[in-house]
Amino acid sequence: MAYYARSVWELWHEKVFPDINDILSDNPGKSFEELKSIAAVWKNSDPGEDDLKKFTQELLYKGLAKLPGNSKLKSTIEKSLGIGLKEWRDTAKLCLFKSSCPSEQEKAVTSFLNRISAIGWHCWESLKQKEDILSMSDLVHYACKVVGSSEGYCRKFKHILIDEFQDTDPLQDNLISSLWVKPDGAEEHFHNTLFIVGDLKQSIYRFRHADLRLFSKYIAMCGDRKENDVCKYVMLNRSFRSRMSILEGVNTVFGNLWSEGMGGIRVPYEPLCGADEAEWWNDRNNEEITPAIESLVSVIGIIQDDKGNGTPKTEKISDARARLYAELGRKIIEIKTSGRKIWNKSEKKFDEVKWMDFAVLVPTRTVYPEIEKAFDASGIPYVLCTNRSYSPEGK
Repeated sequence: MAYYARSVWELWHEKVFPDINDILSDNPGKSFEELKSIAAVWKNSDPGEDDLKKFTQELLYKGLAKLPGNSKLKSTIEKSLGIGLKEWRDTAKLCLFKSSCPSEQEKAVTSFLNRISAIGWHCWESLKQKEDILSMSDLVHYACKVVGSSEGYCRKFKHILIDEFQDTDPLQDNLISSLWVKPDGAEEHFHNTLFIVGDLKQSIYRFRHADLRLFSKYIAMCGDRKENDVCKYVMLNRSFRSRMSILEGVNTVFGNLWSEGMGGIRVPYEPLCGADEAEWWNDRNNEEITPAIESLVSVIGIIQDDKGNGTPKTEKISDARARLYAELGRKIIEIKTSGRKIWNKSEKKFDEVKWMDFAVLVPTRTVYPEIEKAFDASGIPYVLCTNRSYSPEGK
């Protein structure tokens, strides 16, 4: 606690408060009073451990709680901090919480939960042993042990290829490390090559402990090497699927999101570019299609009866979705009946759009009823796909 609180104290008294002193002095508003008071009370003091904690709590929960969102003060603070104020404050609150000593009651609850977890884990391990079951993590773990027990086993592999590396977890990375012999490693006369393919933007298995920092480690390893050294980073940023207007929209959206960091790492965003060297690329982009990207948003409304009697009720989410899919149906019909052209990638030319050219991606099959209702009402033919197979099923 003392170490982190001390770092907050030093940051604000050595950097932030001096940068915002004039702004605080020139603004008498109520939203500035708390922060101004904190700066005055703690100025030139020599805080002890308890004082550091008190200062940090006052700053986070009082001084920064009511700052105007678009004020010069807020922007100056963010410039001094080097990051957004909300991001810094949220991180500081978490660090403050983690560095705080738990109470006796919290210790008792934690101890009880640990014992319950240990019993559950023991039962799971016993069941696996009884039924001769190995989980995926078990397979990776024991594979690491086997490879580690044989000094020369890694020599069996001249080349190692890892696909979808953005979904790799630390246990899997241990297996990779046990198989990969680096050129500058302990073995003088042998090394194998490690070839990694992945896309940070496609990482979806964080719930299964996938860690983007592993990918970042290998990217940094390549970045630290000289151009003529043994390590090379190849950027695959050319898209053959989408027209340039789509790629520009994607770059605009994700370039901004990427600037705030991705999965705890900070790597430069690599903008997508088109297949401008392909013979058909200009033909595809010369046909203007507007808008390239369009958003349909359904806002949950407040419902009241026609006479204005009774308490207003919040609209059901299913009803809001139904309105959204009804609007989506109208857009699909508009595109289909307007003679809109679509690129035929197999024949490298534009054709009139067909029903089969439309696809609706959904987060879960529970929204199927609303889609069916909307598309049936609009007269749109459709096929529902389930997770049972990759073959179309339903209508």
